[in-house]
Amino acid sequence: MSDIKSKNKTGKDIPEEKPVTPSFSLLDNCNRLQRMCYRKKAYLKISLAAIKKKVPIRELIRTQFPFLFPLAAKPIFLGIEYTNSCNLHCVYCKYPGIPPHEKGFMSRELFARVLKEIDDIAINRIIIGGGEATLHPDFGDFTQRLAKKKKFLSLVTNGQWQDENIPGAIVDSSIDLVEISLDAGGKEKYENSRVGASFDRLAANLERLWSARKKAKSAMMINIRLMIRPSTQKKAGHEYRYLEKFADMVMPQLLLKYRDHSYEHDIFISEQYAENRIPRCKRPFNNFIIKYNGDIPLCAPSYNKQVIGNIDRSSLRELWTGEVINRYRQGILKKDPNLAPQCRGCAGT
Repeated sequence: MSDIKSKNKTGKDIPEEKPVTPSFSLLDNCNRLQRMCYRKKAYLKISLAAIKKKVPIRELIRTQFPFLFPLAAKPIFLGIEYTNSCNLHCVYCKYPGIPPHEKGFMSRELFARVLKEIDDIAINRIIIGGGEATLHPDFGDFTQRLAKKKKFLSLVTNGQWQDENIPGAIVDSSIDLVEISLDAGGKEKYENSRVGASFDRLAANLERLWSARKKAKSAMMINIRLMIRPSTQKKAGHEYRYLEKFADMVMPQLLLKYRDHSYEHDIFISEQYAENRIPRCKRPFNNFIIKYNGDIPLCAPSYNKQVIGNIDRSSLRELWTGEVINRYRQGILKKDPNLAPQCRGCAGT
């Protein structure tokens, strides 16, 4: 990782004072074929690994193209938030775990309820994300128990672990895929974008994770989500090559402007945001997120603004076919803001 530290120092970037409006379809965030093409290496590797773990091919296709099929009888995959707390303050993120919002951690009792729900509807794929999951005091125990309930388990993390035992705990938890976010542009750009982060700590943790996986002879995959801004779009090529030495794939991810986020510096604009229209978003058609307190939001961008229900009061199956989410589905299909008010101007996915 010493190469990354020296080679990533690209100097000062020319600031972009206003959002950049794209003129190409790659920033239609709901154009699945376009997204798959510019991320084809990562998508292919992850899909093949999921198939190897006996995730049905039809389910993987439905994940990307849910509108080709009738509505699934259950969520295709599940996101689980151990905590909404985070150890960073990314300038483009308004995540609820950052002060002054209340921080929370999933209780053991609620986690037991989550496990029961997973058993009841036989979920094949689970993503651990939301806040920084490794901050939860029961991270290792929760993750090992989840690993026994699924066919494919993913973890999304910022990699800023101050506990040197975390890489080993991740490997020992039988996670299939670890995704680590990193801003392109070098040390200065990374640390300016992620207040509280250390580029050197991230580099050391990537080395530890790679070494722990090698020592355990684990099949766990490592994916780096390289966050791209307009100012770094043409400078990221060498970073891909260096980072691939410590990851199985490096996936580009464009930083997009979202409707309820005030941040506008050096960021891309989606067609949906620019035109204030409803995207043909697949989120309400293929997955649920369970928050640390049991609430199930419509999606991540509507985290606190549109809650579908709570698993302490209703089952996942009941919520999946409930009135609120069905209204939003109809709003997306008809592009009707009266039915889907939280969706207007969102980049979608």
